[in-house]
Order: sequence, then C-alpha cells, then structure tokens
Amino acid sequence: MTPVLLSVIAVVAYLFGGINGSVLLSRRVFKKDIRRLGSRNASLANFMQVFGTQMGAAVVGVDAAKTLIPGLLGMLLMSIPGTGYPKIGVLFAGFCTVLGDCFPWRYRFKGNMGVTCCAAALWLTDWRIGLIACVFYGVTLVLSRMVSLAGLVLCAAGPILCWCFVPVEQLCGQAGLLALLAACVVAFRQRAAIRRIVDGTEPRVRLGRQANDRMKNDGF
Repeated sequence: MTPVLLSVIAVVAYLFGGINGSVLLSRRVFKKDIRRLGSRNASLANFMQVFGTQMGAAVVGVDAAKTLIPGLLGMLLMSIPGTGYPKIGVLFAGFCTVLGDCFPWRYRFKGNMGVTCCAAALWLTDWRIGLIACVFYGVTLVLSRMVSLAGLVLCAAGPILCWCFVPVEQLCGQAGLLALLAACVVAFRQRAAIRRIVDGTEPRVRLGRQANDRMKNDGF
C-alpha cells in the first residue's frame, strides 16, 4: 500500500511543481516572457531582478500554493494507519515538487530554482522550521540583496532544522534526509548562480522604493 501511495504523491507533486509562476505572471501581467529577459531563466531571482520585489511576492504565492496542495495530499495519505508518517508525506511531496519545479517536462526540463517549494514544504512540516528558515532568507536577502544566495541559505538550513525540530529520532533522520536531497537539487540547479556569487558577479535586486522606480522607468 505504501509504495502505491508514495507513487501517487510523487506524480501529483511533480506535475504541480511544473506550474511555473514566473512564466505565468510575466506573460499574463507584463506580456513578456521572463525567459527572454535578464539572465534568461524562469527563476524567482531573475523575475525580481527584472520586475522588482513586489511582483516577486506574487510569484512566491503561486509557487507556495503549488507546493501546499500536494503537500497536504501527502500528509493525508501518509496519515492512513499503517502507511507511515504525515511529516514524511509532506517532505516527500515537497521533494517531488522541487523536482517538478526545477526540471518540468512541460518546459523541456528547464524551470525554476525550487527555493519557494522548499520553503513551503518546511512551513507545512513544522511552522517553527519554516519560520526560522524564512528568517535566514530575509536576513541574507537584506544584507546581500542576492535572491539566489538567500535561497541557498534557506534550503541549507532545512535539513539542520528538521534534525532539530522533528521529534521522533527515526522520523527526524528521514525528514532531514528528504530536506537534504531537496537542498542538493536546488544547489545543482543554481550551480551557475553559485559560480557568480563566488566570482562576485551575481546581480543584486533593488528593494522597496528603488524597485518601484525601476519598474516605472522601464515602462512596466
């Protein structure tokens, strides 16, 4: 029974992960394709660098929703007696959503960076894990103004926080492993950004009023 349920979770989560908020909003709102602008990818970092942080919040909302739906399904299915643990269902769904977000078949396996999906899965697993991880994200973003670096910090914090806050020892190890696998997928997807961070050439986003002024000047 459990392998069948995990298979259902995997398929649903991967398909939901393939819904790309950056592409949808850039096309519907700005009548442009984000994959032809900036660094020419559909990442949240590129979207915020091009359209500003306020519109980036809308992308976060889309990507969070597409993670929460399969995450709740995973929680429900893995709550059935004898099948497993709800938190494992959430994190397994989150991992598969990250795969769909980073490597969607609909866009020839070139998608987003998986950070928002990681964050949403961590929130659904335990609000304390999600809150602390997002605090790390926010502090890193304000200090560096690099969305990619902030996302990497958030994902790297996930496994450590799972090991700290998931209560059952056995479950803690499985949860931490799934969070670690998701973080590795994100790091692999962001390998170009990591090189730019190391080289000091990673673009920085404009925050607050500067972002709004840029959008007006660019005609958005």
